[in-house]
Amino acid sequence: MVEAGNRRLAGPAARGVAVEVDGVEVRLRRRPALQRVVLDVPAGSVLAVTGENGSGKTTLIRVLVGLQRPSAGRVRWLRGGAPLTVEAVKSHVGYVPQAGGLVDSMTVWGYLAYVCWRKRIPRDEVLEQSDRALSVVDLTRHAE
Repeated sequence: MVEAGNRRLAGPAARGVAVEVDGVEVRLRRRPALQRVVLDVPAGSVLAVTGENGSGKTTLIRVLVGLQRPSAGRVRWLRGGAPLTVEAVKSHVGYVPQAGGLVDSMTVWGYLAYVCWRKRIPRDEVLEQSDRALSVVDLTRHAE
């Protein structure tokens, strides 16, 4: 179980904060998965979430990316100090779960097409978006 109490775990709450987590709690099957998580993630930083199996890491990430609502508390995504909607966050964040995220028989192109479909990217933009993503991670030669 992730339990943070009433302290900030990463960086000060400053103008550049990208994510604010304030008192987030999640209960799964009547058991606490997250309790009073308080966290600031500064813009441009990388957050590592570590812990034992069942400690709440996946639940925290799902809450952070807007895939799961907390039972209590709030998560705010900010850009330049202005709050973002969950929809805006989802359009800029990718999440691939540890298990079940990829199908062995799926090509890189097939997976990118699937992601574009899930993100409701118009069909006429799929090729351009996929080419750009492959180029950024230097995987164009492995796409087929």
